[in-house]
Amino acid sequence: MKWLSSVLGALLLSAQPTLAAERLLFTYTPLQRSLKVSDIELFAKEGKITEQFAAFTNSLKPEQLQEFRDLLNQRFKITPTAASQ
Repeated sequence: MKWLSSVLGALLLSAQPTLAAERLLFTYTPLQRSLKVSDIELFAKEGKITEQFAAFTNSLKPEQLQEFRDLLNQRFKITPTAASQ
């Protein structure tokens, strides 16, 4: 789940108003996809998966989805510099 750590890192960065983004860009050579932050927020808050977000989650088991949702709803004390590395 390498993409999971990428998503988490990007979300941590976007949590700060000065670094907020509306879309996240995922690059996995040679593919490149983007995802709206609002799609991830909807999943974290309500458990709803949009059609676009489903492309990232369709290979996950229900337990993995729940773990990911739990992770998204946790608070982390981390600096933007640490998250970007």
